[in-house]
Amino acid sequence: MNADLYMGQKTNYVPSTEHMHERAQVDYGRTVTLTVPEGMAVEPAQWLLLSGFFGIALQQSPADEATEIELQIMPAQYETDAINDSDAFVLGTDMYWDPGAGEFVEADERWETGITYSDTPATMESNLESALDDLVGEDNYSISEETETYTIEFDVGVGETRLIADLDSLSVTGEVTLERTRDFNAADGEGEIWELDIGDATAGTFDLGIDCLWVGRVSDAKDDDDVVWFVLAPLNLQTTASEYTE
Repeated sequence: MNADLYMGQKTNYVPSTEHMHERAQVDYGRTVTLTVPEGMAVEPAQWLLLSGFFGIALQQSPADEATEIELQIMPAQYETDAINDSDAFVLGTDMYWDPGAGEFVEADERWETGITYSDTPATMESNLESALDDLVGEDNYSISEETETYTIEFDVGVGETRLIADLDSLSVTGEVTLERTRDFNAADGEGEIWELDIGDATAGTFDLGIDCLWVGRVSDAKDDDDVVWFVLAPLNLQTTASEYTE
């Protein structure tokens, strides 16, 4: 039988555009290839936040050269001992990543409180250093001052800091601000730059902190060896606690 005939009638073909649907998906999305900049050391099986992706490194990257690594970001159940061992991590607990400490925590923020304002730059820098040493580690940043605007430049090895501030306790005559003026850029080997403008302050204290990233929930509570099992959330759900609950 003629293939163009059906029930005695000729079929009229309608031309259409052919789409290559198989090209829409290029990968399963279990890993992403990222550049680790010179100055940042990464070990295999290390958890890290890099270029907007959170996951576990599958290769090593030495500190003395820029290297491409595969970061596994696949939502799954994992185990880790990279935790704040003073936290309980019971079943169902929300898990956050503290990029300053490089560990999982239960708190959505970590603060250094009561930083005293001073109109003497050397004293103010010393007060900032005491807080930043605890937040991101000693010798991982530099501070400069001009007209009571303090520029904090983080080493590229620190990565993304998610720095936050509570300036409400300062006595001010105008506006005081903390603003990121340069993003972490792994490709160019550049660390973050933040500017703390407290020129309108006259007295008081303020707080600096780290805005921790919500990444999942505990699926098996912390054991005697301080090991936790947890379910890693999909990338689009990883966020801060306030954003997650809204």
